Amino acid sequence: MKDIYELFNEIDLDSEQYDSMDIKVPKDLDKTLIKNFRKDKYNKSRFNFNIKNTSKVAVIALVIISGITVSSIARAKDISFIGPFMEYLNARSTIANSEYVKYENDVNLEAKDKNIIVRLNSVVYDGSYIYFSYKVKDGNNNNIVDDERDVHISQLKINNSNIDLEEKLLKDQGIEKKYIAYDTEISYGDAKVDSQVIITRIDIKSCKVDDKANISFSLNKVRDVSGNWDFKFQISKNQLVDKTKRYENLGQLKVNDKVKFDLEAITFSPLGTTIENTIVANKSSFQKFIDGKFTNLGFSYVLVNDKGEEIFSLGEKTIGEEDKNNNSITKRYSRFTAFKEVPKSLTIIPRVQKSEDLNWNFDAYKYVKLSDIKQGQYIAQGKDCGIVINSIVKKDGNTVVNISFKGLDIIERSNIFVTRDMDRYKKYFAMEEGKSKDMEYLHIVVDPAEHYNGGIERRYSKEGNEYTFSNISESDYLVIPQYDDKFKLDMKNTKTIDFTK
Repeated sequence: MKDIYELFNEIDLDSEQYDSMDIKVPKDLDKTLIKNFRKDKYNKSRFNFNIKNTSKVAVIALVIISGITVSSIARAKDISFIGPFMEYLNARSTIANSEYVKYENDVNLEAKDKNIIVRLNSVVYDGSYIYFSYKVKDGNNNNIVDDERDVHISQLKINNSNIDLEEKLLKDQGIEKKYIAYDTEISYGDAKVDSQVIITRIDIKSCKVDDKANISFSLNKVRDVSGNWDFKFQISKNQLVDKTKRYENLGQLKVNDKVKFDLEAITFSPLGTTIENTIVANKSSFQKFIDGKFTNLGFSYVLVNDKGEEIFSLGEKTIGEEDKNNNSITKRYSRFTAFKEVPKSLTIIPRVQKSEDLNWNFDAYKYVKLSDIKQGQYIAQGKDCGIVINSIVKKDGNTVVNISFKGLDIIERSNIFVTRDMDRYKKYFAMEEGKSKDMEYLHIVVDPAEHYNGGIERRYSKEGNEYTFSNISESDYLVIPQYDDKFKLDMKNTKTIDFTK
C-alpha cells in the first residue's frame, strides 16, 4: 500500500493509477477539516492551516476542503481521485445536504458576459430561504471563482418584488450598518474534473411566494470583472415548503450576568436547522470560553427534541461588531442537521467542558478486545452514557460493528475506532509531531469508513450506527472515548422551547 506521502513524490500521477491505490488518511486530518470548514463569512483567514506546522497529509486536503457542495456530488462521486473527499465534505456542507436534490427545480440556464459564463443549474425554496446552485467559468471552461467574495449577487426579484440583499441585521442592537443577507459556499475541485459548484442561500422569509413564482436573479461582478449575468425563470413551490417551519422570539440562554444571549429565530427544514442568535457582552469582560462553555451554540450546547433525538452542528455564518457602549456584538446563523419532522419542543442543554484545551491522550479512552465483545454488551462511557454493541459481522471483507448510543451528547462520544496494538498506541502520544508520527498512526489505527463519509452528524440513527473497519482481526481493540473526565451537562440551566403554544 502506498501512503499519502509517497503520492507527493508522484504528483503527476494520472487518475487511473491513483484509482488503483489504497490510501488512508489519519484521523487528525478529520479534526482539522471539521475545524477549518466552519464558516465565518467575514473572516478572511477562513482556513487557518499553518503550513509550516501541518503535515503533508493536511496540505493535500487543503486543496480539496475549501467548500464541496451537494450538487457536485452526483457528478463527481464516482471519480475516485476526489470522490471519497467530496462525499465526506458534501456531508458536512453547512448550507445544503443530500436532501437538496429531492426538492430542486432544474433550471439549466446560461448567461455570458465579458467572456465569463455563469450556468444556473437548479433552485430550491423551503419557505424561508431560496437556494441557487450554479457554476462560473471562463471562455476556456476553467473555474475562475476562488472565494465566496468573488461572486456578487446584484438582484433578486420574486414576482417583480425586489428582495433586499443587504439588511441591517444588527438593528435591534443599535447598529445601522448593512450586511450581506446571503451565504455562499464554493467547491474547489480538481482542475481535471468539472466539480466546482456554487450554492448561494438567500433569506426571503419576508416575501410571500405564490405556488408559481417568477424569478429574476442577477450577478454583476465576478472577481474583479463587472458585467451582467441575468436569469429569468419560473419555479414551483413543492412539499418542502410544507415541511418547513420558522419560529421567532425564542427568549434567552443563560450564560452569566455579563452576557446576553438572545435566541431570535429557528427554522426547521428537511435541508437542516438554522438558529439565529446574538450575543451581547461588554468587550472588557467578554470571553469566548466562559465557565466551561464556549459562547457558541454549535460548540457548547446539546440540542434534543421532545422524542429524545439530537441534532448536530454543521457550521455557522458570523457577524461581529462593537456598539457605542463598547459592547461586543456577535450574531450567528448556527446550522445543524435536520430532524425527521418539525418537533413539538426543543431543549437546549449547556455542555460544560472541564478544560478549555482538551487532551485526548491514551487514558481518555476505554479499550475492549474485539474477541471479548458480545452481542448486546453495554460499554460505559460515563455515569449516564455509553454504547450498546448490537452486532459484529463480516461484510464484503470488512468488519462492521453496529452500535447504539445511550444517553445524551452523542457527538462527543462518537469517535470510535480500532487500534491494532495498545502498547504502540500508548507510545504514539509521546512521539514528536511530524511524518513519523503520522506514519505510526497509519500502521496502528484503523478509522471506520463512515468517519470520512459524513461522520455521525449525517448518518446517526437511534436504532443503530454502523462502524465499518477494513483489515482488522479479533486480536485488535475497539477504542471508545470516555466522557465524564472531559465534559458534563448543565441540566440546571437547560432551556426548553415549546412550539405547540
